[in-house]
Amino acid sequence: ISMAVVAARRALAPGRRSLAWLCAAWAAMALALLSKGLIGVVLPGLIVLPWLLWERRWADLRFALHPLALAVFAAIALPWMLAMQQRYPGFFDYFIVEQHFQRYTQPRFNNPQPWWFYLAVLPLGTLPLCLRLPGALRRVGF
Repeated sequence: ISMAVVAARRALAPGRRSLAWLCAAWAAMALALLSKGLIGVVLPGLIVLPWLLWERRWADLRFALHPLALAVFAAIALPWMLAMQQRYPGFFDYFIVEQHFQRYTQPRFNNPQPWWFYLAVLPLGTLPLCLRLPGALRRVGF
């Protein structure tokens, strides 16, 4: 996941776009998808997308979805996904729907917590780094 973000940052450097780095970012996301699930694509997207939107870099948003980079992603992730679906019918439903959506919306998985649980735990889990957040937000005008 970290490699995907670093490669995306290199690929989308202002004035120095790089298709090679973009392909590396999508390759890293494909590997992260295989090892961590959808979060391997979602988390880098939640980092890179707001950055590009904040800076109003619309052309870079289009470039980030370059067909070659998407083909690299597909070439890495799809063979395993398709093989799993063929070997274990219902794999997509289990892997995508159950493990990525139902797991967080239904109390039958793991240790169910109230909706506010992560609001309380996230700052504690990111100590001491979260103590720098107020100053960083002030510097960017929040």
